[in-house]
Formats: sequence, structure tokens, C-alpha cells
Amino acid sequence: EENVIAVPLGSRSVRITVKGPARLFIESKTLQGNRGEHSFNSPGVFVVENTTIEFQKGADRQTFKILGPLMADFIFKTRYTVAKGSVVQFFFYQPISHQWRQTDFFPCTVTCGG
Repeated sequence: EENVIAVPLGSRSVRITVKGPARLFIESKTLQGNRGEHSFNSPGVFVVENTTIEFQKGADRQTFKILGPLMADFIFKTRYTVAKGSVVQFFFYQPISHQWRQTDFFPCTVTCGG
């Protein structure tokens, strides 16, 4: 079992693909601290932690597609059933975190021309 990529809560347009013998699964962690492990055997659309996931499965490829936003932190992991030799591709938009802060006014350090 290997951690592949951690995708934080709020992320959008997530696409994780593994090519080769590895099997993908998701470990989730909610804001309340609840953890879960989620794996799928057949293709379809599933809901995990209030997040809709499309799982596609081919002969030598698995893909997770999530429009988002993710309602929990997801850690995508791989499990190998045979010798290693898989390639993982991933793409997602991470939420921009910002914080407004109120400060006191202070005098200018330079004078304006005018």
C-alpha cells in the first residue's frame, strides 16, 4: 500500500488515473475527524463523504473523476496485487486559502509628489 496523492477538502476538477496492475482506493478524512476507506470493483458513479465520484475501469487502467468541491480530505492510495510497475497521473485544482486581517493605520514612510 502506498500513498499517491493527498487532495484537500474543497478541491475541484480532480482526475486520478493509474495505468498498470495497481488498484486505486481512497482514504477519506472529514472535518469531524471521521476516517473511511473506499474502493470500487465496478465502474459507476458513487457518493463518498457527500462527494460524487465517477469511477472508470478498463483492462489496464482505473480513473477517478470528481467535479467537486471535495467535502473531505481524500488520500488516493495504491495496492499492488503483483510486482510494482504502475504509473499514476493526477490533476486537480486546490482551493486558494486566504485570510483578511484588520490592522491599525500607520503613517506613510514616503511623501507623495503633489
